[in-house]
Amino acid sequence: SRGEYARSLELTQKLWDAGYRDEVTRLLHGDALMANGFLEEAAATLQGLTWAAARLEGLFWQRYWPGEDYARAAAALSVVQLLHPERTDLQDWIQQSKEKIQP
Repeated sequence: SRGEYARSLELTQKLWDAGYRDEVTRLLHGDALMANGFLEEAAATLQGLTWAAARLEGLFWQRYWPGEDYARAAAALSVVQLLHPERTDLQDWIQQSKEKIQP
């Protein structure tokens, strides 16, 4: 929540490497992976958590889109789409987010 995405990944990676795989660790590590652009790894980490997609959509709507962090907005919904390929309704928002990313 502080925007320290690289640090978050560093810390959660240590927990992951130590063998922690509980739901909270998976959620935090998945968030950190997504925020740092490791989308496939984030989806693999979050796979099977029933509330992971809802959390990522919440981050999209409450943090990334209003905060104009469009790269992470696109990443969050892209991971949701990896978790739920049938969610074709997300593609427009992903595209809009990508179009707003400053070069």
